[in-house]
Amino acid sequence: MINKKRLVAVIAALAAVVAAVFTSAAIRGFFLDDEIKDIKFKTGIGYSTESYGSEILLVNNEGVRAMSRAGKEEWSIAFASTSPSVRVRNKYIMLADVNGKNLALYRGDKLITKIKTEKEIIAASMNKNGYIAAATDELGYKGMVAVFDRSGKEIYRWHSGTGYIGGIDLSPRGRLAVLQIMTDKDKVYTKVLEMDIRNNKEAKTLTEIDGIALEARYRDNSSLTVVADSAVFNLKSGGKVKGKIDFEGRTPSGYNIQNENNMVFAFENRLNNTILEMYSSGGTLKGSFDSGDGIKAFDVSGEAVIAAKLHEIVTVSSAGKLKKTVQTHYDVKNMKIFPSRDKALVIGGSNAEIIKIR
Repeated sequence: MINKKRLVAVIAALAAVVAAVFTSAAIRGFFLDDEIKDIKFKTGIGYSTESYGSEILLVNNEGVRAMSRAGKEEWSIAFASTSPSVRVRNKYIMLADVNGKNLALYRGDKLITKIKTEKEIIAASMNKNGYIAAATDELGYKGMVAVFDRSGKEIYRWHSGTGYIGGIDLSPRGRLAVLQIMTDKDKVYTKVLEMDIRNNKEAKTLTEIDGIALEARYRDNSSLTVVADSAVFNLKSGGKVKGKIDFEGRTPSGYNIQNENNMVFAFENRLNNTILEMYSSGGTLKGSFDSGDGIKAFDVSGEAVIAAKLHEIVTVSSAGKLKKTVQTHYDVKNMKIFPSRDKALVIGGSNAEIIKIR
């Protein structure tokens, strides 16, 4: 014979367990067809992100954590820094302490070499062969750029005597691009310089851009994309402008030019709504998306674009078509699409979520 009081107590206990399961953020995703999976982080620590292989790298001033699509930390790197910068190219990972003196080259979590510069690092970059370029302060000059091979040996050095260094990049075959910030009375402009580290020829001026150039990135050995505060330039080796995106008096609030086929720029309209504009690598407008709100963060991979609004994440095509919406329960600080392009890592203040984006 069943004891009714005991049965009621058992049912109540089971109900409590089920309620706890359904309200647990850690496993809520299981009951939502794996829509969301929570990952706990330390509070008060900011992360930047990069794709690497099938994983996403979480980078902060303590080092690197490699996160899988399942939300598992696969490996980590300890790299203490005050202002960490990371660059991933091919199978290599470069870590730099901007305003410090330390550089490191890794393949996964395996250290290849460490480099200590003589002066503080201004900017650093790496090509797909694992060669590192570092711009630093230099006594008697406006700056200096040194290039190191995979063993950490310095193989090239260039000094800037006329302008401060705003950014650098290194092509697969050893072309070095330098953004040199110049002043002429009340005018500020940027010289885009290029040099071949395989010889000692003088730096060649590819073009001069009004205002301040923000970033230079090689698409291949002969194509260089330069983002300025007024426009984007696609330059061929020799200085010919292959394509140009004119911002028409607007200043982007954010941008992403890392993707091979899609460049995304964010602009604020008069209503303080964020407009995302998607362009091909050649500068052709593919589409735009009016968020109807402010956008906290966004990312692009292939044809997929994701953006975070207040407690909401949207997936958009490169043509600007809204494809999916996912609700979140906190303010998004950063986000990154996994290389598989079916999921994304979304980071808040003290935790993160892996969400399906298709």
